[in-house]
Amino acid sequence: MTIIDSDNRHAKKTRDQLAYFKTLSETLDGWDLSSEQGGVKLYTKDIPGNPLPIVRGDTIRDDLECTPNDLVTAAILPGSRKIWDEQFDSSDVKELYTRYESLFWCKLSAPWPVSPRDISGTSIRDPNDNVTYVTMTSVEDGLNPPDPDCVRADLIVSGWKFYKTNDNKIGITYITQIDLAGYIPYWLLKSIQTSIPLCAGKLANYVKQYGFPPNTRVCTGKFLNETVENTAPDESGEDHTKDVEYLLEVEGGEIETLLSSKMFPTVQVHIEQGKTEEPEIVEQENGNKLVKIKGINGQVKIKLTR
Repeated sequence: MTIIDSDNRHAKKTRDQLAYFKTLSETLDGWDLSSEQGGVKLYTKDIPGNPLPIVRGDTIRDDLECTPNDLVTAAILPGSRKIWDEQFDSSDVKELYTRYESLFWCKLSAPWPVSPRDISGTSIRDPNDNVTYVTMTSVEDGLNPPDPDCVRADLIVSGWKFYKTNDNKIGITYITQIDLAGYIPYWLLKSIQTSIPLCAGKLANYVKQYGFPPNTRVCTGKFLNETVENTAPDESGEDHTKDVEYLLEVEGGEIETLLSSKMFPTVQVHIEQGKTEEPEIVEQENGNKLVKIKGINGQVKIKLTR
């Protein structure tokens, strides 16, 4: 699939940094292996003038029961990321440029007395059957004014590469180059240098245990929004997974959404706003389910529950 064209005000930088990420993730040339933890190989690449090197985590898995493209929602949807990424606090999509490109704001937590960081950035996705890229980069935008309670970080590039290996396993690469700005104690810098690349393994472990959040693979109309909640037990350990909920908002056309059998052993389709044809649920491999909805008339809210 080719990148969807857009003439938004940040389109050039977004695409330039996607190309930069693809170059970074293409080979291991110039990367230094620092350690291996929990099946994740951690690499660094020094950048002159930056206190943090570029960091990278690589893992290969054969136990995820999905395609590379199905991992995307676990990486980007706040309702899932908050489960496996302890540094993630919150995020908000401020403007949607295309189905796979947006302006966002994100807040990262930090231990006292360090101030939390926030990021104003764009995100873009390049989905294909055998390899999918998701990248993010900082931009200045009036829709994301500085938060007085945060220090504004500069995300040069961060992204995911999900790919199928030659022996039909799934490879996950996570790379981040960031300037956190402001005061950061040395011990925290070292901790961040390790914790960021380990996200590759944390995401994989989340998907192995709970499945992947719903992946709307087809949307022929206008995509408006999607959220997912209650995908795993909360911080207190209380299990709300029986109340897992995926909410999709679209306008016109038709959609096809793939559901993991682990996250949705059963599925109920609720049309909460607008009119559609009767939803169709098709059983897939590994018990996964494909929800097909045609004849979407106007703006529609679709909720999927167990």
